Amino acid sequence: MAKRRKHEQVELEVTTFLNLMVVLIPFLLLTAVFTKITIQELDLPTQAGGAAAPLKPPVVIEVIVRKNVLQISDGKKVQESIPKVNQKYDYKKLSEKLMLLKDENKDKEDVAVLMEPDIEYESVIGVMDAVKVAEVYKPGQEKPDRVTLFPQVSIGDAP
Repeated sequence: MAKRRKHEQVELEVTTFLNLMVVLIPFLLLTAVFTKITIQELDLPTQAGGAAAPLKPPVVIEVIVRKNVLQISDGKKVQESIPKVNQKYDYKKLSEKLMLLKDENKDKEDVAVLMEPDIEYESVIGVMDAVKVAEVYKPGQEKPDRVTLFPQVSIGDAP
């Protein structure tokens, strides 16, 4: 007769695995990139449909972001050009020019931001912020008043 071997109870050794987890988990947590995500609401430009022509042509305001200049256009020709200052766009001057346009067109809520290719993301967001809200300092105030300009922003490619 053949002898039967008794199977010994083998204990699983997990100490090495636990040591690895003790080191790996804090390392991954410390090296993880934590990002803050914000949402910019925008509208895509609408295409002209077959609707009847309005009596008064609508006012068109476009902010064109070029590599070295910001331009404000009426849809046909450039009305204002704001060059870069120290290699940065002058968002304050853009807001000032748009405030003048807002004073002329109080009911106007929308604006188109048109960009050339290869414009940096930070610049696009800066322009969108300057188009939506302007900060106005009054004498004797430490904090500026925030004035809403054109809250409905649509984006597109520059001509």
